[in-house]
Amino acid sequence: MPARFEIDKRGAQALLVSSGMRAAMLAAAQEVAQEASRTAPSRSGALGGSYRTESATARVRTRDGATERAAGRVVNDSPYAAAVEFGHAGPGGAPVAGAHTLGRLAGSKRARAAGRARSRRSR
Repeated sequence: MPARFEIDKRGAQALLVSSGMRAAMLAAAQEVAQEASRTAPSRSGALGGSYRTESATARVRTRDGATERAAGRVVNDSPYAAAVEFGHAGPGGAPVAGAHTLGRLAGSKRARAAGRARSRRSR
């Protein structure tokens, strides 16, 4: 008779929000923040120096409803971080493409596509 595996849902949920998982997610966020600091557009260095991390709890939808999980969050407190990340209107209203620094690191499809388009334009 083959062995049966039954997941202990309460145990799995406890693991997803445990202190060990929080530490692992925060460590992953710190790696992302370091890479974002290194690769962010830099005129003065203020943008790259403004990345920080924080521990968070994410609510994730699953087939069984919603569950909470430990998460690490990367934040940039620079007043112009959103404009650099997502793009903005430059002098005279000309569009300035976003750098998508965090988007590329997060693996966002839109950010990867924007990066490919930017590299094609610079050839």
